[in-house]
Amino acid sequence: MSIQAVRAQIRFALEQLKPQNKHHGFEDITREFTRQRICRNLLPATGPVGTGGDQGRDFETFKTYLDSPIENTTLFEGNSKQGNIFFACSLQEKIVAKIRADIKSIFSQTDERRPVFFFCVEDVPVAKRNQLIKWCNNNYGVELQIFDGQALSENLSDPDIFWIAEEFLHIPADIYPAPRTDDESYTEYKDRWIKNGEQPINISDFCQIKYGLREATYNEKLKVDIPSWISAISMMIETTGDPIKRKIQYEICVAGLRGQKNLTQYKSIVEEYFANLDEIDDPLQLPDMCVLLSFCSTGKMLGEFEVEAEYLHGLSKRLMSRIDHFLDSDLGDNTRCLLIEAKARAYLLQFYKGVDPDFDLDTAFKWWRKLADNIDKAPLFPLEQFSDVMVLLTNMIGDDERFLEITDKLDDLLAARMGGHAAADKCRDRAMAFYDNGKIIQAIEHLHRVKINWFSAEALGGTIVASRFIAQCYDELGMQYAAKYYLLSSFILAFRSDNEDLHPLISKCIFQASEVTYGAGDWFSYFSMMRLGLYTHHHFDNIPLDLTEHNSLQRAIFYTVVIRSLSKRFWPDAYEYVEQCLDEFLLDDQMRTELKQITDDLPKDNFWHSASYEDIWQKFEENLTGIPFSDIGDTRIISWKALGIEWEVHFDNSYEITRVAEEFVAVLQIALVDLAQDDFQLLPVKIEINAILSKDGKFDVKERPDNDKLKWDIFIPPFKPQKQSAMDKRTNEVFAYTVSALAYCSMLSQNEFQSKLGKAMNKGLSSKTFFGRPYPELYKEIITEDLFNEELRKKLDAKEAGKEFCYSEHAQLAWINGPGANFSEDEGREHAKNRYERLAGMMDIIWPKIMMSEHHRSFVEKLHNDGYLDWHISVIVCNAVCNHIVHIGLGLNPVDKATADATQKAMYSIFDGEMNDLLQNFDIGQVPIFDLEMQERISFISIMKTWYLEPASPTQTPNFEGIKQFLIARYKIFELDAPHKPLFYS
Repeated sequence: MSIQAVRAQIRFALEQLKPQNKHHGFEDITREFTRQRICRNLLPATGPVGTGGDQGRDFETFKTYLDSPIENTTLFEGNSKQGNIFFACSLQEKIVAKIRADIKSIFSQTDERRPVFFFCVEDVPVAKRNQLIKWCNNNYGVELQIFDGQALSENLSDPDIFWIAEEFLHIPADIYPAPRTDDESYTEYKDRWIKNGEQPINISDFCQIKYGLREATYNEKLKVDIPSWISAISMMIETTGDPIKRKIQYEICVAGLRGQKNLTQYKSIVEEYFANLDEIDDPLQLPDMCVLLSFCSTGKMLGEFEVEAEYLHGLSKRLMSRIDHFLDSDLGDNTRCLLIEAKARAYLLQFYKGVDPDFDLDTAFKWWRKLADNIDKAPLFPLEQFSDVMVLLTNMIGDDERFLEITDKLDDLLAARMGGHAAADKCRDRAMAFYDNGKIIQAIEHLHRVKINWFSAEALGGTIVASRFIAQCYDELGMQYAAKYYLLSSFILAFRSDNEDLHPLISKCIFQASEVTYGAGDWFSYFSMMRLGLYTHHHFDNIPLDLTEHNSLQRAIFYTVVIRSLSKRFWPDAYEYVEQCLDEFLLDDQMRTELKQITDDLPKDNFWHSASYEDIWQKFEENLTGIPFSDIGDTRIISWKALGIEWEVHFDNSYEITRVAEEFVAVLQIALVDLAQDDFQLLPVKIEINAILSKDGKFDVKERPDNDKLKWDIFIPPFKPQKQSAMDKRTNEVFAYTVSALAYCSMLSQNEFQSKLGKAMNKGLSSKTFFGRPYPELYKEIITEDLFNEELRKKLDAKEAGKEFCYSEHAQLAWINGPGANFSEDEGREHAKNRYERLAGMMDIIWPKIMMSEHHRSFVEKLHNDGYLDWHISVIVCNAVCNHIVHIGLGLNPVDKATADATQKAMYSIFDGEMNDLLQNFDIGQVPIFDLEMQERISFISIMKTWYLEPASPTQTPNFEGIKQFLIARYKIFELDAPHKPLFYS
C-alpha cells in the first residue's frame, strides 16, 4: 500500500470518530500528537467533551484555566521553551464558526494571551484558515494554528508517530509501506518475527527480536515498525523466566521512550520491572536498572512519562541502597567496576536528591575518578561502552573541566587496551556531540586530541579529516588564519603521502583554504589558492570540473564569480588582475565562458548589480571577517575581534614579512580560542601591533605609548630552514610573543596569569599552535614569491576597500563581563561607605565652591549625568584640590623618599581635616578643569587597586577607557553605592 493510501485510511478513521461518539479517542490522539510534534509538557484540563463530559478521566484532576467549560470542545494546556500554549480539539461540524466561538470564549475568561492550537476533523480550506489566523491576531494579538483532518492524516502517517494511528484509530500495522533498509539481518528478522509471526522461545530468538526493536527505535525510517516489534517481544513475557523477562521489559520501555517518546503507555511494565528492586540478588542487573530509571526520570521531565516525582525519588534511593549493598560485599574487579559506574550514574538521576529535579555532579565525578583508577584491574569491564556513555553525557556535563580530565583518562585506557585509533574514535564522537550542540570551542579541544591520536602513517587520513574539521571550527569562529594554518598543513600531508587513498583530500584541503582566504578578505591571494586548487583537482580527482560531483569546487567557483562581479563594478584595477587569473585557470572554454556570462548578464535589478555600495558593504560585514582586497596596497592590515579586544596587525605588504606576520596571527588566533575557556580578566581595548622584519635575526618588542590603544612594534626574524632544534626554539618564541600580548590586557597578577596560562599549557595549548610544519614554510609551498607578485600587489588600488569595517565577534569568543575576581557587592558598598566617611569633611568645604564655579559645576554635572556616583565624584574633586594645594600651594613634589613622605603626610593632613583653615580660604578657580579631567582618569587606577587588581604586564601608558569599562561591567562601580547626603538635587 502507498503512503497516500495510508493517509486516506487514517482520514477515514478520523471521520468515524464523531458518529461513533469517540470524542475521548480524538482527545487522546491530539494530546499524543501534541507531545510528539509541539511540546512535551501538557496539562489536561476538565470540561465537557461531546455530550458525555469527562466523567472521571485521570486528567480531570488538573484545574482548568477557564471559569466555565466550552461545549463540545476539549481544552488542555501546554508549556514549551517559548511559553505556555492553549490547545483545543473538537469533532463538531461547521468548524469555522466553532473555532471563532471557542476562541472568543477562551479569551473572554482569561487575560492571558497565549498561542492557540486548534484540532478538528473537518477540513478547513486554506482561504478560511488564513482568515481565521488574521482575525485571531487582529482581535487577540495571538498566533492561531489549525490542524484539520487532512493535516492530521498526513502527520500521523509519518513513521515515527504512526503508532498513534495504530493505538487509537486501530489502523493495521501491515498496511504501512515497508521501509527501505540495506540491513539484511533486519529484513530477515522482520520476516520471521513480524511477517510470519513465529513464537519466540529461547534466548537466541530474544536476541534477534531485540536487534530488530533497537534498530527500529533509533532509525527514523524504521520507527513505524516499533509497535510490531514490541508485540513480537511481548509474546515471550509469559513463557520465559525472570532474567529474560526483565530484559524484555527493559527493551519495551526503552523503545517506548526513545522510539515513541511515550513511556506512559508502558507504565505498568515499568512498575513491574522495579517491583522487586530490594530483593535483586544479581548485581549485574543493577546497571540496566540504573539506565532505565534514568530514562524514566528524563521522560518525566520531558512530559513523556506521566508518573509521580515521589515514585521516582523512592526508586532512586532504593537503587542506590542496593548498589551500596553489593559494593560492601566481596566482588570481583569486573563486577565492582560495573557497580562503580552504575553508582556514578545514579548520582545523575534527576530525582535522587528529592522530588525537585536536581543531581549530584560532584559526587558523580568522584566515583568516575575511582572507576578510572580501577579499570586496569578489570580487563573485562566494557570500557568502550562506558566511553559511549560519556559521549551521550557530553552535552549535559561536557562544559565541566573535570569532564575533560575523565575523558582523557578514558582515552589513555582505551588506547592501551584497543589502540590509539579506538581512543580517537571516541574523542571524535565527543567532539561531534559538542559541535552539534553549538559548542565549537569544546569541539576544537577534543578534535585536537583526535588529531594527535590519529597522527600516524596508518591513520593519516583520519588526521587530515580531523584537521579540516578543526579548520572549519576556527573559520566559524572568525579565526581565519588559524583555519588557514591547519588547512595548509593538511594539504601538504596529503600531497606528500604515498597513500593513494588520500588523493581525494588534496584538492579538498586547498579549496577549503581558498574559502577561508576569501572569508578573510584576502582576495588577491585567493586566486593563487584557486590556481593550485584547480591544478590538484585535475590531477587527483575523479571526473574533473563536474560541479555536481565536487561540492568544494562548486563553492570555490561561486566565490570566484562573486569577486569578479564586484571588482568589475567597483575596483577596475583589481578587475584586470581577476580577469587575467580567470583566463589562466585550468577550466575548459565552455565553463570559462559560462562563468563570465553569469557576471556579464546580471539583470539590472540584481542586488549585486543595482544595490548601493553601502548596502553591499553591509553584506561584506555580515559574510566576511576582513575588508575585500585587504591584501593589496603598500601596507597590509589584518584585523579581527576576540575576547573583547580589537586586534590589528600591520605590516609591509612584502613576501618575507607576510609569511611570518600571518604565522604570528595564526598562532595568536589559536591561542585566543584556547584561552577563551578561562577568565583572564581582560580589558576591552584595541591593540595595534606593527610587525617588522628584524635585522639581527632576533625577536623583540617595543611599546609605543598611547592612552587610547595598546601599541607595539614587534620585530620578527625572517624565516630560514634550520635544524629541528632551532625550529622548535623559533616556534616557542613565536608562541611566547603572541601570548605575551594578552598579558598586557589582563588584570590578573603576573602569578595568577602564569598559573592560568600554565593550566592551558598542561592541556596542550602549545601543541595546538604547531601542526606539521612551520607556517612560513607551508606558505612558501602554496604561494611562491613569483605568485605573491609583490610589485603588482602594491600597485593595485581598491580605495573603496579602505572604508571602515565593522568587525563582528563570535558569541563564544565574546568578552567576559560578569563579576570579576574578588568581587563582592557587599564589599563594594563598604568601599563606597568608607569613601564618603573619609571625604565628608573636605567635601563640606569644597563642594559649595564647586557649585559656585560655572566651569567646575558643569564638569561635575556631566560626570553625574554620565553615571558617576557621588562617592566617585567626591574622590575626583578631593584628589584634584588636594594635589593642587600640596604641589602648588605647599610646593611639595616627590622627587626623593624624603619629599615623597612629606607629600604623602601633607595629603593625609588635608583629608583628616588638619588643614580646614586652608581649605576655607582656597579659591577653587585655581584648579584647572584639566586637573579634574586627569583625576577622573587616574581615579580608575585607584579603584582598581581597591579590588587588589594589578596588570600582569603593566604598560607605560594605562588604557584608562578600557579600565573604566572593565570596572563598570565587572565591579559595578556605576551601581554600588552607600547611604549618604546627595551632592545633586533634582
